[in-house]
Amino acid sequence: MKELRFIGVDNWNRPVYRDTLNKIWKDVNCGQGIPHLHSSVNNHFYGEPDMPMMGAYEIISKAPDPKKSITNQMKEGAEQAARNNAALPAPTKDGKKDRG
Repeated sequence: MKELRFIGVDNWNRPVYRDTLNKIWKDVNCGQGIPHLHSSVNNHFYGEPDMPMMGAYEIISKAPDPKKSITNQMKEGAEQAARNNAALPAPTKDGKKDRG
């Protein structure tokens, strides 16, 4: 079974995945409904979809919700990063982080 990780969205709004053998797969359903995965010409992120995937697969990390705008997704990502940074120790007077 192929394990796929989401790596981004191409310029045609197709979710793009990479398997454990570094092969690129594109969802030609543009993230709507059940993924219909195809290999990518020259195994390139922006390559055209080519041959359909044969066999079983499991998506380990999923694409963002297509119903949310890119702006909202970026805002949510920035908010999460701010929460993560808030949990870090504050810098000391010399600019180095206090390691407690």
